[in-house]
Amino acid sequence: MNFSIPDYKERLVKFNSTEKYFAELVFLRKLLEPASGDRILDYGCGTGTCIRFISQDGCHVKGFDTVRYLEDPDSRLYMEEAEKFNKIYFLHSIAHIPDLPEVLVNLKTLHLERGGKIFVITPNREFDDLFRLKRTDPVHTDPTVQKHFSLAELEELFVQSGFHVISKGSFGKMEQDIPERIFMVAQSNN
Repeated sequence: MNFSIPDYKERLVKFNSTEKYFAELVFLRKLLEPASGDRILDYGCGTGTCIRFISQDGCHVKGFDTVRYLEDPDSRLYMEEAEKFNKIYFLHSIAHIPDLPEVLVNLKTLHLERGGKIFVITPNREFDDLFRLKRTDPVHTDPTVQKHFSLAELEELFVQSGFHVISKGSFGKMEQDIPERIFMVAQSNN
């Protein structure tokens, strides 16, 4: 993968300051129903915008990312190796994860408490496919994306990884009756 980490961090900061992203944070908060004392993992935490937003609800929120973009010299905000959570969320990060089935099984086995839930908000592949040919500007391409999912593909992935889907749907901008974003809430089968 050929990209500059400082440039990519700048892209994250810019996207995380948009009205669209704030609306998605509000939507995530409604899905999560965060409660004081919840232990939540932001998987793919980027610059920590979502961690700070959800932490306002009295939750203990930690992050994980392959690149440490957070300004956190003592790493208090990063997940520790054996830490367990009752909620894990992926906000715009699931499409960037190579070996996603393996990651989901590891999260379920090592970091998700019994009865814990995973929350996903991600771009809809079907919506993205409509604009793929129009996207020649590098601003709209992201070299870190592994795969965008349709709702059916996302559900199948989670079921095959040992979860059952509690809730799923779509929201956001519509184009030719296809929604821009999809969401899903899944719970471990064990």
